Amino acid sequence: AVKTYARIFHNLETAGADRLMMDPPYIVAANHISRLDALALMSCFPVNLLRFVHPVVPAEDLSSDRNLATIACYMLNAIAYDRTDNLGDVLGKLEQLLKENKVLLLFPEGGACSNSELRRFKPPAARLAVSVGCPVIPAFIEGTDRVLPESTSSLRSGDIKVTFGLPIYPPPPDGRFQSYLELAAKLEQAVASLSPATRTTRASTR
Repeated sequence: AVKTYARIFHNLETAGADRLMMDPPYIVAANHISRLDALALMSCFPVNLLRFVHPVVPAEDLSSDRNLATIACYMLNAIAYDRTDNLGDVLGKLEQLLKENKVLLLFPEGGACSNSELRRFKPPAARLAVSVGCPVIPAFIEGTDRVLPESTSSLRSGDIKVTFGLPIYPPPPDGRFQSYLELAAKLEQAVASLSPATRTTRASTR
């Protein structure tokens, strides 16, 4: 149902989606520009993997109505959290899912951004990867901010593209918070390298 919804209403293009075929557990870390981002990422997965996939999003991204948010969580297999929730409790739940061989879709910027520039990646995604020892696949999403802008709840026509990079493997746990920060910075660079501006620059220098 998720794949059908996205492909009927939008022209969805993917690059590197074959990298999602690796065995769970793993994390997909992406930029965040619209409430439609989780659905766009899920639409890139093969049907046989969707039951393992859990997008992790703020509850308000799903719906301002608590009942509708609950329904959306069920339909998308989403893990919704409140920004006031205890971070340790949330991370504990996500770590357990990874240990159960699930796939998490995370947005390390911490919230949707209306412009194309990446904000500094926060360390929780990196912390989870280090703790569980699972790889992280970087992803860059384009076009969802035009299809579903933050200022509206009405879908518009438009093209969406999701580009996936090579998986990044975390270092062994060493108990240092600095390790999380270093991996978060590496993930940020990897996601930024998939942006249209970076791809254009690379092409022009060849």
